[in-house]
Amino acid sequence: MDLPLVQGHARGPGVSVARKRKHQGPQELPPSEAYAPLLAAIDAALARVQAAEQDLDEREADLRLALAREAKVSPARLVVGHWYCPANGSRRCAYNERFDPCHDHCLFCGHPSDRA
Repeated sequence: MDLPLVQGHARGPGVSVARKRKHQGPQELPPSEAYAPLLAAIDAALARVQAAEQDLDEREADLRLALAREAKVSPARLVVGHWYCPANGSRRCAYNERFDPCHDHCLFCGHPSDRA
């Protein structure tokens, strides 16, 4: 297949970019053993991240249970926000997803989750 030439291109008159790449040949990659330490480091970091995420999930579930008991709502309906709440022990606002899907009123302090 003959590629069209690009006249007056920055690479010179009559030289096609595709044709020039075609004549360069394949790029030689380093042997796969060279990647082993890099991949091992990535795998180890990923394992640490996954363990931290699991730990965070468990701690958030514990917090949700405690706040649900305090607010007397189902833990499945409770959403824990990130705003400071002076009215409960966790110091985080919590919302009842069933009756307040927009998170307009914290169950403890009454403030919305959308604050300026």
